[in-house]
Amino acid sequence: MKRAPRNAVYRLDHFRHAMNPGKEARVRALLRVWREAAVLESRYQWRRFFETGSFEVSGPARYGHLVMAYQHQMIRDQVVGQLEGWIRIRQKDFTRLVARSNLDEALRHQLHTVNRWRAWFSRNPVQMKDGTVVPDEVRALARRIMRQIMGRHRRPTFGRIGMRIDVRGVKIQQARTSRAFSLWLRLMTTTRGQRIEVPLVPNRYALKRQGAFRNTIQVTEREDGTLVFGLAQDVSNSYQRQRKAYQPVTERIALDFGLRTLFATDRGDLLGRGFMAPLAKLDRRITARAAHLQRMGRRPTSSKRYRRDVQRLRGFIRSEVNRVLNRIVERDRPAHLVLERPNFRAPGLSRRMNRLLQNCGRAVVRQKLQDLEEKYGVAATIVNAAYSSQECSACGYVD
Repeated sequence: MKRAPRNAVYRLDHFRHAMNPGKEARVRALLRVWREAAVLESRYQWRRFFETGSFEVSGPARYGHLVMAYQHQMIRDQVVGQLEGWIRIRQKDFTRLVARSNLDEALRHQLHTVNRWRAWFSRNPVQMKDGTVVPDEVRALARRIMRQIMGRHRRPTFGRIGMRIDVRGVKIQQARTSRAFSLWLRLMTTTRGQRIEVPLVPNRYALKRQGAFRNTIQVTEREDGTLVFGLAQDVSNSYQRQRKAYQPVTERIALDFGLRTLFATDRGDLLGRGFMAPLAKLDRRITARAAHLQRMGRRPTSSKRYRRDVQRLRGFIRSEVNRVLNRIVERDRPAHLVLERPNFRAPGLSRRMNRLLQNCGRAVVRQKLQDLEEKYGVAATIVNAAYSSQECSACGYVD
């Protein structure tokens, strides 16, 4: 399989399908089998992790009664990738916990070495740089610390996982005769020789990117039960042309973040002044619905309407952040953006809304800044917001 260039830039866009009920039932059957095999694979990987201290990234195919050998390889890559990411975060938690502890320096050094080599559950000896072996009691302490850290966080579950299918199981092709659906997917099934032809509804935003589709897709099931297909595009050449054509006019623009005014620039521009009113409206709706569900003894996330309102909130934040930052780049053409660290909290909003804003807002800003850097070469720096700006109590001007 041909490897992608190291500096390649990809974008994932979601496409709705136009399958008839028979095809959709076959895809859903494949998704159920995929999830069943992923759950079994995760159990095996956890058992191996606690026995050897590592996950298995290659080996013989299992679950032949469910999926084919190449499908099991894709499922294993997907499961191990998520488990590895979860373990890396717990590894950082281990480092912070030991660094803040009152243990003596020598013991902390030994614990950091065990953590560095991820040898919490390994039975092999761990050596320091000077050649000394980490004592068994230190290994036992590291094991207890890691078990405690892992117990504080929910492990990844795979009962609702989507399918990530590469070139071995899917082929993206242009329509030969159909005029309504220009893109089709040819999905391999669990039966050799059988395929599912999936027509995709055109996504105008994705087709404007002028990139080449990779033969790798994601099949996910949304909270309302609909199936969507995520297609990855290689936009490296398109972004390279846009970076060459982009000529900065302003050396640097500093942005001050707020909720009543989304961004205020060091030039006195107030952008996104209507950001707070829709947030307050959504806040009243989400808070009232959550309180009603809790009085009924139900979790808020069990309601389709609640999930729909939260999804609408996330879409509104993403749309506003992208719109404002795009406007700054198109109008002022800066070479460098300096932003204060976004807080995404407001005294006038509920605790639930502030928590939703915190979880969604920072990721949206970070993703947009990365997109601007890859697309136009605009560098971005995030600084601490403390004492970085002052607002006039009379007119609200920020400087």
